[in-house]
Amino acid sequence: MAEEPTYSEKESAQILERAAQLQQSEKELKDTRQMSLGELEHVATEAGLDKALVRRAAAELAARGGAAVGPAAFAGSGLLAVEAVVMGDADEDTYELVLAEARRALGEIGTADIMGRTLTWHSDVNSLEVISRDGVTTIRLTEKTVRIAADTFGPMIGLGALLGSVLIGGLLAAVGLKVAIPFVLPIWVALVVLTAVKLYRSRLAKRREVLEDTVGRLGQAVTGAAHGRGQDEPQ
Repeated sequence: MAEEPTYSEKESAQILERAAQLQQSEKELKDTRQMSLGELEHVATEAGLDKALVRRAAAELAARGGAAVGPAAFAGSGLLAVEAVVMGDADEDTYELVLAEARRALGEIGTADIMGRTLTWHSDVNSLEVISRDGVTTIRLTEKTVRIAADTFGPMIGLGALLGSVLIGGLLAAVGLKVAIPFVLPIWVALVVLTAVKLYRSRLAKRREVLEDTVGRLGQAVTGAAHGRGQDEPQ
């Protein structure tokens, strides 16, 4: 049985790059799936590449403005999650700066823990993880969406049901169309729910912008501190 061919790091990178180009040219199916940094590292390892170089490449792409902040998850997962990869190591002093900025921006004290090169912080609704390895720092911020959902759906559906029963039901009864109430009220409720969903999505989008801005400033704190210690910035 013939042995499978092996490839050098340079050849492996060229194969992956060409495969990506071929996939991009295939327009028969639209694939909107996005890969996390961990998935990219796994693919690189399988291809014989150093995963530390993947982190550095991701940070350099972010520094050029190509992917400064990762995508955020929306309703369904119950979380908003934003991730950024920046150049520069973070030490304990840097983590203290990052922690202070996160608490200020999010208005939560929470509890923090620093173990080696990893900072973790949790509050009632937010979680932050900052990992520094090989000259690259990954920042991941998540937020539970349950508060936004409760503040949106609870009042709107409650008020909508009240207005529907009192105003619409009362109006139809007053004009002698009481028989129409069982047909009209479900339509009213559906309109209220659709409006609440639209408002919920709008609030999620605005909150996502806040989280992205926060992660961006945390990244600036890391790169600024690293630059102050004399670490080289990506060219």
